Amino acid sequence: MAQDPYWPFFLDLFDVDPDAAWAEFYKYARIVITARPPQPLLGLNREDREDCIEEIIFHCIKDDFRVLRRYEDIGRPFSAWLYVIAHNKAVDFIEKRNRRWSIEIQPEEDTDVSASQREPVAPFGNPDGNGDLDELVEKVEELIRQLGEECRQLLELAGQGLKPKEIAKLLGLPEDQNKKVSDHLRYCRDKLKKLLAEEGYDLAAYLS
Repeated sequence: MAQDPYWPFFLDLFDVDPDAAWAEFYKYARIVITARPPQPLLGLNREDREDCIEEIIFHCIKDDFRVLRRYEDIGRPFSAWLYVIAHNKAVDFIEKRNRRWSIEIQPEEDTDVSASQREPVAPFGNPDGNGDLDELVEKVEELIRQLGEECRQLLELAGQGLKPKEIAKLLGLPEDQNKKVSDHLRYCRDKLKKLLAEEGYDLAAYLS
């Protein structure tokens, strides 16, 4: 009987040979994650990216492989399942890092300058009418998180240049789901544009 391609052999070693399970999963995970990094990893420097990958792997094997034991073969490739885990942990890693930075680099309150003397800060955009691209990126990432996990995943994958057909294949979905993925991706994009408009962000300013 042929080996199930969706079931890596190290998943059967947790109780038989945990050291081998750990070693084989480590090699497998590093190949998968570095070959197609989740979008959040792409914005990290080399050192932070390595730290994040190690944290993802440790998350999967800690507590006697608690996370890995949850995988079930329901026709979805293990690599696609692991990609979702890696994506979510990368987001958590970045959020924790940003919170740590915001605490460490908290500016001191300028008590010598009254509120009326302080220079007004524009709510958004540069004086020349073009928006601040970094601010837009931060807002887009914030709103994507509000859309829910499914939209976030589809938008992240599409952001890597993957087409609906490729996304469906990566997620282990049957070929007849390509149109469903395309329709849902369109819905998520439209919803994101609506949320941006409600926040007062004019995308045209970034395209001029």
